[in-house]
Amino acid sequence: MRATGQRPLAVIYLAINAACAAVVFQAAHRVTAQMAIEQRTLSDSVDGITFFAAAAPAFLVALLTNAAWVVKALVDLWRRRGHEAILWLGGAVVIWGASILAARLDPG
Repeated sequence: MRATGQRPLAVIYLAINAACAAVVFQAAHRVTAQMAIEQRTLSDSVDGITFFAAAAPAFLVALLTNAAWVVKALVDLWRRRGHEAILWLGGAVVIWGASILAARLDPG
C-alpha cells in the first residue's frame, strides 16, 4: 500500500523542476534578446557570464532536487515499492528537454 503524501511530494518535485527550467529559459531568452538588439549572431564571454549568473541558482536547486529524487527512486526500487518515482523523474527530463530545446530555438 502506498503511503499518503507521495503524490503531493511528486507534484512539488515536478513543480520545482518546471520553475527551475523556466528560470533557465528566461536567462537564455534574455541573452538572445540582447544579442538580437545588438544585431549579433555569435555570443561573447559577457553573454556566458550573464547567462551563468542568472541560471546558476536554478541549476543548483534542480541538481539537488533531482539527486534527492534519484536516491528516492533507487530506494523505492530496492525495497520493491514500485517504479512511480522513475516515471516522475521522466517527467522532469521531458520538462528540461523542452526548456533547453525552446531556449536553443529562441530567436531572441
